[in-house]
Amino acid sequence: MRPATLAFLGAVLMVPAVQAEEAVPTADEIIEALLPLDAEGRRIKGARSFALTSDRQQKRDRGVKVEGGEEVPFIDLRVSFEYDSDRLSNDAMLTLQRLAAALSNEQLQGSKFRIVGHTDARGTAEYNQRLSERRARSVAHYLVEHNYITTDRLEVAARGKSELIADYAPEDERQRRVEIQNIGKAN
Repeated sequence: MRPATLAFLGAVLMVPAVQAEEAVPTADEIIEALLPLDAEGRRIKGARSFALTSDRQQKRDRGVKVEGGEEVPFIDLRVSFEYDSDRLSNDAMLTLQRLAAALSNEQLQGSKFRIVGHTDARGTAEYNQRLSERRARSVAHYLVEHNYITTDRLEVAARGKSELIADYAPEDERQRRVEIQNIGKAN
């Protein structure tokens, strides 16, 4: 093969695998989605709010939501696990590398994050609650062990199947996700 062909094939093979319908957000997109809010609820440092774009997927997966009486910036990430497991897939690790790069960025360096696990509607509420917590803990463990994110900057929560995305069927695999919330200053 010619060198140009080999270079092209190498570049194609190095592109991370992406879900058919969903692109994995870049580290910059994650940073913009998670930037803290000022007293008026605006993003600090002039970042745009993904919640205000015309793209339906971005409106649903990124923005600001009320959590515990406060508005918090968030992003839903498609983090895939083996079936009925908290073991991360290879695609999940690529997604989490981008998340780690974002959380390590100076713009988010002083923030604390909540990792919220979600499941689809298959199974009992109790089982899905436990599974979503194990998955959220798996994400936090990966970020700490492989990316040097300190434990004092992370907390985990689980929602099981209690917060399904209305645009998808209850058993759709896109319901299985991890939400990252910026919950304020780290200790």
